[in-house]
Amino acid sequence: MTISPELEKEFEDLALAYSEAVAKECTTHAELVFATNDMMDCIQGYINYHLSLTAQEMNAESKFMTTNPPQDVFAHVCDYLTLAERITVSHVSHYWRELAISDARLWNHVVQGHTDSTGARHLLERSRNTPVHLELTVYDTNAKDHASYIVEHLHHVKTLILRFPESRGGDVTQSAWSAISYAIARPAPVLETLYINVMRSAYHMDGNETPGNTLRPDFLAGFAPQLRHVSIGGVLLPKSAGDEPLEPFAHVAELSYAHRNGVALTGADLSTLTENFPRIERLALSSQTFTDDGTDVRKLPGLRVVDAVVGQGMEAALRRLNFEATHLTSIRNNVHDPSMMVPVLAEHSRATSISASMSDLAVAGVDEFGAPHERRFFSLGLDPIKRTLEAADMFRSLQSLLLHEFLWPHTGLLPAAPQLRELSVVLALASEHRNWLQGGHHHPMMGMGGMGDEPQGMITLFQLPAELAIPWNCSSLRTFRLIFGGWQGGRNQMEQPNERERESGPRVVSAGDVLRFVETYLAAALPLGRIELKGVQIYESPHEIRELQALMNNATEFSVEDAGNDPNPQTTGMWETYYGRGRLPDRNRRRAAA
Repeated sequence: MTISPELEKEFEDLALAYSEAVAKECTTHAELVFATNDMMDCIQGYINYHLSLTAQEMNAESKFMTTNPPQDVFAHVCDYLTLAERITVSHVSHYWRELAISDARLWNHVVQGHTDSTGARHLLERSRNTPVHLELTVYDTNAKDHASYIVEHLHHVKTLILRFPESRGGDVTQSAWSAISYAIARPAPVLETLYINVMRSAYHMDGNETPGNTLRPDFLAGFAPQLRHVSIGGVLLPKSAGDEPLEPFAHVAELSYAHRNGVALTGADLSTLTENFPRIERLALSSQTFTDDGTDVRKLPGLRVVDAVVGQGMEAALRRLNFEATHLTSIRNNVHDPSMMVPVLAEHSRATSISASMSDLAVAGVDEFGAPHERRFFSLGLDPIKRTLEAADMFRSLQSLLLHEFLWPHTGLLPAAPQLRELSVVLALASEHRNWLQGGHHHPMMGMGGMGDEPQGMITLFQLPAELAIPWNCSSLRTFRLIFGGWQGGRNQMEQPNERERESGPRVVSAGDVLRFVETYLAAALPLGRIELKGVQIYESPHEIRELQALMNNATEFSVEDAGNDPNPQTTGMWETYYGRGRLPDRNRRRAAA
């Protein structure tokens, strides 16, 4: 390798400086060692620097696409990289940096989650005037900096996500909100999606309204013609002038609104909401409590879907929206208060579908106005779920029933369901068998004389009294399913099963057990149109062949399939819509352009 004259000159200067430093300062052997180490570090630094310069020159002249790619190829590859990876790529070589910075579309997804704001500023400068996704976490320490470049770049922001974390004292966001609220009082001609969330700490729920978290009347300067999707949490809306809404909200189609924790939503708040969003078609509404103050609420003629997380009194809040005047396709209430279960279901006697797990219950049907409606209840005990499954009114119009095997009643019979078309039973995990309370519940013999972990071939609570007066009244039943899947142990992120409880293989059942259940409890519906085993297999044994053949003779179709997706998902979907849409990679843009 040939040493350049510049590097040779630097080595000579370093050697001279080293000899002078040793003569003046090194009086001991240890000091000489330290000085030598310092000199070697300097030499290594010089070598690395010149090697990088040489590599840049070689890459610039290289004909290999990996080191000297055309700009369109480089941009296409970057479409599949995250923002952090794109930043790393821009530091590989001088040529790559030029390619990266020259394409403004590579920097149209800006996310700043920590207190430093310089990174977001540089990325916004690189994006120039291309439509950009801007996602900021606003603290008191960076609020003014964020506000300054929001003012500068709001005219080309397509998606704006603002989060205001709150401290235990509840006072972190006040100055931050003041700065940002002035910044977003500017026109936003290309803004399509807006997400604002003032996070309220669990330590600050005293019921007192803290000032400053209200949108200004000049919000977005009254100009956001493309705005269609809005999600607001912990922010109050200004009172509209007369019957006119805030101009940026006049054409919004989807709204997600979460009221402040610890503060009751009132009829006046609901009225303000409907006045400012007169054309919404999909509404997600969340509030812990509701106070009906008698305020008249304007009708929402375009409303089609309501997805509400309800608390105490929230059913009354939904009625304030005058549902009878709309053409709803779906109403979903997510109820976290078990005490509300009885009065809510009492209004909902025309249930068409029930899905029951060990802690959650979903009921879908038609309300008194003929509109489809769905209510979901979370974190329930077994008693209220079982009481629901014993209510005759819930089964009169029922067409589909899905329940956990432990919820099958000990009497063997559910209320009469003359219109039932589908019955699905979710089999328990082995861990659920091990943890299930012993008192009054039948447990199957474990494999190997009771010494194994896996309950083999037993549909546990279907082992009921052999003699019943009459079979279950379900004469219209056409499909019977047995379902088992490893997803059962964790229906949400807070309940993920550990490795010992995770089960990915199929559940093995006895054909004789299934046959006895079908011929005893479903006799009124025989022959069935279809029997499905999803994630379930028949125990392979010679004496099971006859029972399996008899079971197949009781149905026109007999199917064995993989478990598939969770048949009873406990997520509504709307609350993730806005954030998820904003974070979609922009690779679709280039595909569409191609």
